[in-house]
Amino acid sequence: MLLYQIQFKKIQDYLHRGDIYEVNYCIPFIIKTDTLDLIDIYLKQKSISPAPLSTFFKIKNNYLLCASPERFIKKTGQQISCYPMKGTIKKSGDTKQNERLKSQLYQSEKERAENLMIVDLLRNDIGRNCVAGSIHVDSLFGLESFPTVHHLV
Repeated sequence: MLLYQIQFKKIQDYLHRGDIYEVNYCIPFIIKTDTLDLIDIYLKQKSISPAPLSTFFKIKNNYLLCASPERFIKKTGQQISCYPMKGTIKKSGDTKQNERLKSQLYQSEKERAENLMIVDLLRNDIGRNCVAGSIHVDSLFGLESFPTVHHLV
């Protein structure tokens, strides 16, 4: 069994036991080389798949390259904000098809339920550490578009 399969089985076990309710499973790719131009790789990747929250991060000789349209959580001073993407659909190069896809996403009971679920979970989790009455949902079931996807906010 591959390492990925073993890890995925563990994640499923955690979910079934109720130890966790959401996972952001990432697979690291570790490369030891002095010949790669990591900035060039990052810029090429960003041009192929533009993501508004992509990152190029360097600490000493360690680099992190990330391409995500989602910001799960952010802390600025004493303020915490979340911006999860739950409820997404691909984007088309055709304007009319894009409108159909957005409408399909907006009207999907499954996608709306998923969006509402994550908003409620985040409000609950963040609320454990916030001043009562200080949590606000700026947008629920709004529709936003990025270069490659449409999503509910």
